[in-house]
Amino acid sequence: MELIWNLPGYGPIPNAPPMCVTFRPYSPRRGSMDVAASVWTNKDGELKTIEQPAYAIYDTADLVPAFERYFSSLQPAIEAWIFARISQDEVARLTFTEVQRMRSVHGSKALDLAMRLQCLSVVSQGYGSVCNNNIPGIREYDYRRLGSSDYEAYDRKSYDRPLPGAITHQMDVAAVKYLRKLEKKFVKELALLIFKPKIKPWYELLLALYVIFWNLEYIHHGANDYIKSKNGTLIENQVNNVVKSQIAKWEFAFPVLLYHWRCTLRGYAPFKLARENPDELEEKGHIDHEGFQYVKRISSLFDRRDPGECELWAFQIMQAKPLTLLDRFQPPLTGFASMHYSTSSEYIVKLFKEAGA
Repeated sequence: MELIWNLPGYGPIPNAPPMCVTFRPYSPRRGSMDVAASVWTNKDGELKTIEQPAYAIYDTADLVPAFERYFSSLQPAIEAWIFARISQDEVARLTFTEVQRMRSVHGSKALDLAMRLQCLSVVSQGYGSVCNNNIPGIREYDYRRLGSSDYEAYDRKSYDRPLPGAITHQMDVAAVKYLRKLEKKFVKELALLIFKPKIKPWYELLLALYVIFWNLEYIHHGANDYIKSKNGTLIENQVNNVVKSQIAKWEFAFPVLLYHWRCTLRGYAPFKLARENPDELEEKGHIDHEGFQYVKRISSLFDRRDPGECELWAFQIMQAKPLTLLDRFQPPLTGFASMHYSTSSEYIVKLFKEAGA
């Protein structure tokens, strides 16, 4: 079977070759709870069901390394999707651009891993489609007839041949295993930054935490939308328990990371320094010229908006006509991209405020 992966709110990853998997039929044994069927509730409260044949990937041991290779090769395209999504969020655009620069120029492992984690989260919010049109029993569905959904993977607005449920589950498991591997490496690199003796690399840590907090916001939003989509289904309670347990872990992680950020700074406030004594920041801030310019720019953005203004600013942008992008990705007009602005995120605002923004 050849499958392609779709990014949430967009469609197939541009120029991506299909991923080939060997599959076989299996015998469903769980009745209506079997993963051969996918069931959700749309925005109108209607229960929708799609079914594909009971097919599963044969070699699950090989799936995880194949998954890693495939999506690692597509990292640039997924990062391009992120930049399209944040085109109207000036803080995010400036910060992710600086993350890419620091990763390239200084070879930061922490920033590279943070971006890989972010891209994997995007992949996890996407969905797979069957390319082949000659596989017995594989059906094509017109998702426009199924109504709109809060969860983007069900909100496809086009014809599609969705993956069999078991294969979707196997891809999810592969993603989780890859995620755990990346998380372990990232925590190690983060610890090296936080506990480095003498001069702390505060700037690199700031950028890494920004990506992680942006990701927390992103997956938190996706998790809540997934819960909504399963309301009224047989697995509603199961999904609520599992997903809310995961959300609780994310909410626990944020103050812990923020505490380490505060301890790293030890009262140092680079964004305040950028406003009051930029010469000292440039000379003694342990950042290069581009980093200095970034801190000044972010400081000015936060300086001209109090929290109330940030909320109003985000609302006004949501009502504005979207920018026309030359990028191959067009930003969606609804959903996460329209609502997520750095200056209205509790996680991100606290990150910058700790550093004097």
